[in-house]
Amino acid sequence: MVESDSSFDDGGDTWAISPSLYLTGHLLYQIMELVCTIIVISVVWNREVCDSFPLQVWVIMYSLRLLICIPLTIYCLCCVQQSVRIPSYYNMVDLAIVIHVLLMFTLGSLWLFSSSPCRSTSPITVTYMVVLLAAIALYISIPLGIIAGMFICLPCRVLQVVINVTMGRRETMSSSFVSRLPRRRVAPGDQHDRCAICMCDYELGDEVVQLPCNHQFGRACFEEWAQVKRQCALCRHDITQPIRVENNV
Repeated sequence: MVESDSSFDDGGDTWAISPSLYLTGHLLYQIMELVCTIIVISVVWNREVCDSFPLQVWVIMYSLRLLICIPLTIYCLCCVQQSVRIPSYYNMVDLAIVIHVLLMFTLGSLWLFSSSPCRSTSPITVTYMVVLLAAIALYISIPLGIIAGMFICLPCRVLQVVINVTMGRRETMSSSFVSRLPRRRVAPGDQHDRCAICMCDYELGDEVVQLPCNHQFGRACFEEWAQVKRQCALCRHDITQPIRVENNV
């Protein structure tokens, strides 16, 4: 069950747009393609002849997928409108349709560009094939463009990660340096009664770390702090650098 269309889940994938809008547009395109195919085939059948390749057969074979796509899209649209999860087999059927489209695109491209004489004997069929192949090319180019963009941006992302890691190392302290800082146990009468990082009161026997600037913090809190920053949490003094007498707090 889902609460709204904007966050519909079809078994793992979250829709970025309204699923009802997407499926409705997809259904309209499929119906339009089916109607156009029926009109074109009824007009050119036994009127246009291509001796090289059966172009009309290709149009029919490619459009046969609509006999599955249209009912499946209607079913998915009903599932969305009733807030019912789309069955998992939808992805398997969709994958089979994609494979069919890719195979028909390859075959149609070879036939179309290898049958120059058919352009004069079957102009309507050839024109319709060009439209269908262009639609397939657009359908394929969108995910390929996204993948290409990811590869183009990959060096930039790697460089950004390297810079972040380098800057992070500059801002943090090594564990060996932290371990060499003076440590002691909280005793009765200590002036520092609270850790300035976690804002919790010290208890007798707690281990604290004393920095060169004389500020003290709980050991566990400071070790976590040192993984992020190398400045004192109070005075912001760089703990790895010697402190001047006039800056001593």
